[in-house]
Amino acid sequence: MDTAHDRPRRPGRPTIGGRVPVRLPDELVAQIDRRARILGRSRASIIRSLLLEALDSAVPDDGVDRAQIRRSLALAPRERIEHMTKVHAQQAGLRGPARQRPR
Repeated sequence: MDTAHDRPRRPGRPTIGGRVPVRLPDELVAQIDRRARILGRSRASIIRSLLLEALDSAVPDDGVDRAQIRRSLALAPRERIEHMTKVHAQQAGLRGPARQRPR
């Protein structure tokens, strides 16, 4: 079977990955082109670098409210317990009375 992997590579651009067509505002493209010209790199290379940098520095979206955790940890232990007791009471009020399990 003759596939692209079986044939020797022709000279030219190295294979980096699949294409991802994206529409960008003109001003953003102009900023990317300026950066590419200053650094002597291609537009695609600059976009790849910016995406990798953004993904490496991004906080994972795992559903954890880290700001809430930081606020809670900033409280003294007694304040934290009082706060959690108050929140528990509010949530219990929203749910209504607890049902007893049959024995």
